[in-house]
Amino acid sequence: MVKTAQIVPLEQPVEPESERLKRAVEAYLKRLRFQDPVLIAQLASECLDRASRHGRWDLEGVLWRALEEAQHRLDRALAQAMGVRLPEDAAAVSAVKAALLLTQEPVCADDLVRLPERPDWLAKLQERRPQATPPEAPGVMPAQDLEFWL
Repeated sequence: MVKTAQIVPLEQPVEPESERLKRAVEAYLKRLRFQDPVLIAQLASECLDRASRHGRWDLEGVLWRALEEAQHRLDRALAQAMGVRLPEDAAAVSAVKAALLLTQEPVCADDLVRLPERPDWLAKLQERRPQATPPEAPGVMPAQDLEFWL
C-alpha cells in the first residue's frame, strides 16, 4: 500500500513570531489609552527588548513580561506626573490608573510620556478616583465567651 502526502496551501503567509508579539504589545498599549502610532511602536519595541533580556526566550513568557513592562511604564509616568514616588504611593497611582482606564472622556496617555509638565486632565482623573464602597471603617465586635466541651 502506497501512502501519498497532501500539500495544503497556506491561507495566509506565516508571520514571524516577533512581529506577532509586537502587534500584541501594541494592541495592549492602545487599550492603556496610548494613541500615537509612532510612540506605540517605540514603546512596544522597548518593552519587548527589555522582556526578552530576562529568563528563557519562550514566546508566552516574553509576551507576559512585555505586557508587565508596559504596565510599569504607565505606572511610572503617572507617578511622575502626579509628583509621587513608587512604591510608597502605589495605591494612589493605581486609583488614578483605574480612573484613566474607566473614564469615558477622551484622554490620551501619550501626554504622560511626552509632556514634561502635568497634563491638565490628570487633576480631573484624581477627582474621579474609584473609592471603596462602603468606605473602610473598623467594625465593632462585642466580646464573645468561648465554651469548650471536652
